[in-house]
Amino acid sequence: MKIINCIAKWPGSVHDARILRESSVFRSFESNPKPLSGFILGDSGYMLRDLLLTPILNVRSQKDDNYNAALCKTRCTVERCIGILK
Repeated sequence: MKIINCIAKWPGSVHDARILRESSVFRSFESNPKPLSGFILGDSGYMLRDLLLTPILNVRSQKDDNYNAALCKTRCTVERCIGILK
């Protein structure tokens, strides 16, 4: 629950993926070499990127199911942190 970046200039109707695309954090992750380490967690509405972990929509194995469960659990922590910030 550590916030590394906060952008509060967008209205609530703007999709989170657009806000991410326009952020300095995203530009840092996209740059080569990457000055930041780690991953960004998102839901299925986010674009595909190596750095961006999203759910597997076509679950085909127990590994896919385990990945989705771990992603969901971690995203719950992220959503709780955002709620505290709000």
